[in-house]
Amino acid sequence: YPLRRQRQVCIRDRYYEALGKTAELINQFVKTKETILEVSFEIQSRQFTNSNGEERTAYANVVTHFKCLGRS
Repeated sequence: YPLRRQRQVCIRDRYYEALGKTAELINQFVKTKETILEVSFEIQSRQFTNSNGEERTAYANVVTHFKCLGRS
């Protein structure tokens, strides 16, 4: 199985997930907290059943494109 790469980025108290090649590229650019990124994302949802048997829906902001704007 190929290794699934994932990176979670916190931007102003909102979390974004990056997968695959996007995660690898963000890892190369984001080494410090002062890195400024312009992020495009889509909201993805998934449904699951929790341990109490209740149907739940989880949402994630998944990065589709980003641009490194420099350091602050």
